[in-house]
Amino acid sequence: MLIRGGSSLTFELEGAGGLDAARPFLLASGLGGVLMQRGFVVLHGNAITRAGSRNALMCIGDSGAGKSTTAIAMTRRGFLALADDVCPIDTGGWAAPGMPHVKLWQNTAMDFGIDPASLVPLRTRETKFYVPLGAFHCPEPRQVNLFIWLVPADTTRVEIEEITGFAKFVVLRNNLYRPEYLLPLQLSAAGLEQVSRLAARARVYKVIRPFAGSDLDPLLDVISNLYDEHETSFEAPRDKGRPEAGNRP
Repeated sequence: MLIRGGSSLTFELEGAGGLDAARPFLLASGLGGVLMQRGFVVLHGNAITRAGSRNALMCIGDSGAGKSTTAIAMTRRGFLALADDVCPIDTGGWAAPGMPHVKLWQNTAMDFGIDPASLVPLRTRETKFYVPLGAFHCPEPRQVNLFIWLVPADTTRVEIEEITGFAKFVVLRNNLYRPEYLLPLQLSAAGLEQVSRLAARARVYKVIRPFAGSDLDPLLDVISNLYDEHETSFEAPRDKGRPEAGNRP
């Protein structure tokens, strides 16, 4: 795969599966590389917002932390999903909207009453699916000033800890999407500088949650409350000096 100038992506198919097998990689790792070259800092997370709000909250964390599950569950509470998995943020702290779907495993989709037979799998015979968001997708940029670091643990309750100081930078840096791309793309210094600015303006919370399979409502209550608590404090004029939003995915 070769990415040039944030405007072209060239790839060569190898082995069985063809484009069907390559599509998940191109829409994730490929898209992430393109966005980095366009000047976005790209985080591995899921961004959600409320209709009518200019702000967004981003859930970050390791694979399997429950980011996509949390995002789709929050849409059941009236939130809109802005981006799933690949979350680009510009120099003004505005997150660009991503693809209008969330990726869920088959059993998780069924838990939400979604019939997997109606969904498109990431790959042939794959048990992870693209779940269309429809009216629950936000198609416009939103400013991200609140991050929820999801950490599954062997616990029976949801615990909250605000991360402060330099530790905020460390958390955000550790949740960059494909950080190994930064050096080959000659973006390492610029990318880390953007993370530093984002950490300086944002609030970051570590939210320890019970392992998957537990009741989601206590976690969703915490996220809703944090969003509402910080909604008014994060109202700010749009940064007119930010990169062109027309470059959003």
